[in-house]
Amino acid sequence: MFTLATDLPSATVLLSLLGLLVAEMLAERYPVPIDGLDSGGVSLSFVFPVAIAVLFGWSEAALVAFIATAVVQTIGHRPPIRVAFNSAVFALAAAAAGIAVAPLRDGELTSTVLAVTIAGLVDNTINVLLIAAAVALSSDKQFRSILRSSLRVSVIPFTLMGSAALMLIVLWERSPFLSVVLVGPLLTIALYQRSQHRALRAMRLALTDPLTNLGNHRHFHERLQRELDLAEEKGHPLSLCLVDIDDFKRINDRFGHPAGDELLGQVGKRLRQ
Repeated sequence: MFTLATDLPSATVLLSLLGLLVAEMLAERYPVPIDGLDSGGVSLSFVFPVAIAVLFGWSEAALVAFIATAVVQTIGHRPPIRVAFNSAVFALAAAAAGIAVAPLRDGELTSTVLAVTIAGLVDNTINVLLIAAAVALSSDKQFRSILRSSLRVSVIPFTLMGSAALMLIVLWERSPFLSVVLVGPLLTIALYQRSQHRALRAMRLALTDPLTNLGNHRHFHERLQRELDLAEEKGHPLSLCLVDIDDFKRINDRFGHPAGDELLGQVGKRLRQ
């Protein structure tokens, strides 16, 4: 940061950073939903801090990551403490990625590939570790469980985005204008994944009881029919268990329906586990 303040970059570099900042803000504003990830999705903005760290250095990567995250999440009316934390985490991860690959910024293709790989690993690892720790501290979930789940569901998207970062760097080194061709594929991926996620969510809502998050009456009959058909096909026996809550009406009458709803929610949680 001190270098940027004391040694002002050229107009070309400033315009390049501004363009990458706008691209990162758009990617941060519209994350790609991923099943099993509680944070709301994976942001394609991962592509840009990695590319900036390799192309320009750690300070530029950290500054762009901080500004993009702070602006987008402030516009999204996130709590100030969350905006500050996320902005700091993304800036720290981008800075660490830039520092890790500083010796590899020699313009050679082999070095570039290695730099993107290392920068992506460092950036993703720090992001996942710090955010998993924050989630664990603010909830009753175990840090190890959150970390394992986050790594499992995000490893493929981040690998693909690492490839996109490499393409962005190669195109940028040829001509910054060529890098614009990546906007179309990235936007298409994001929009397609979001539409698929919405369709899947709508289907799940149609088959799920909102109170317990278990299958509803329609889902029960569909599942039962499938199991009956499978049992008949394979000649296996089939058992159907009925669960009853003793004196549930008394709970509603004495404590009110909200208490009864809470009880049903807890029962549903235990059954899902």
